Amino acid sequence: MAISSTKTTANLLLLLFHAVVFMSTLISSSLAYEFYVGDKDGWVQKPCETFNHWAEKQRFQIKDKLVFKYKNDSVLLVKKQSYDSCNITEPVKKLKDCGGGESEFRFKRAGPFYFISGETGHCKNGQKLVVVVMADRSNQGQSSPSPSPGPAGGGGPEQSTQSSSSSWSSTSSAFGGFLGAAAMSFGAVFML
Repeated sequence: MAISSTKTTANLLLLLFHAVVFMSTLISSSLAYEFYVGDKDGWVQKPCETFNHWAEKQRFQIKDKLVFKYKNDSVLLVKKQSYDSCNITEPVKKLKDCGGGESEFRFKRAGPFYFISGETGHCKNGQKLVVVVMADRSNQGQSSPSPSPGPAGGGGPEQSTQSSSSSWSSTSSAFGGFLGAAAMSFGAVFML
């Protein structure tokens, strides 16, 4: 009788463990990072570190958000040609000022995104940024059509107007997959 009770308790603990792993994987795959462009300096002319150098050190993914902080300025999403020539007359989108000199942009697709200042002469003074968003790796086993390319180097980028004070809001879904595999191994040992 004691063996049956121990086995039932072990099975309940295993079920609870699997539920926790499942929920953490589900939650982690729906969150994203928030990046402050230019870090503490913000979106400025003649930055100490070029914005592209800053971006090269980051890993941008779908659902991540850029936050541009500035004074007396604006941010334009443009096509590559306008980026290269610093043309502010044909933006794909002018990012909305969320108040207090802050604009936000959320990535809805993978690929390159081109940003420049909306103020005359600022782009030529280094106020420009290229961000390359990595492909979504969580759906590798599924076959679905890729979105067709459009403005700004492919696809229809969208802007978010949500505001959040946290710069850390994500964990890797790969880590959740690792936890799932570990749980299965743990469960197999526990059943023996």
